[in-house]
Amino acid sequence: MGLIPGLSALAYGVVVVVGSLVTAGFSVDATVRIYQNRHPENRLRAGKSVVTFLAPALYAVGGVLLLFADPSGLVWLAAGAIAAIVAALFVSWVVLVEVLR
Repeated sequence: MGLIPGLSALAYGVVVVVGSLVTAGFSVDATVRIYQNRHPENRLRAGKSVVTFLAPALYAVGGVLLLFADPSGLVWLAAGAIAAIVAALFVSWVVLVEVLR
């Protein structure tokens, strides 16, 4: 489970929930900074903010399901991993556009 042999679903769920909460803290900081930028070309503030919370939310759901011994939590973790990759691509694109501006 989670690339660590012998790790219980409960322990893995705790690790994932704690990790998702820490990551959500970074998302809160990013959201505050996104909304502090009042430049007229800074559009889609809500969309940029939602993207930062998507993966941590999916991971949190998966972790909570694992805490309750529901094996479908692993599916939510897989969805969180895919969402994290998509979000990273989106954020990279936004950064590229901002740097070129």
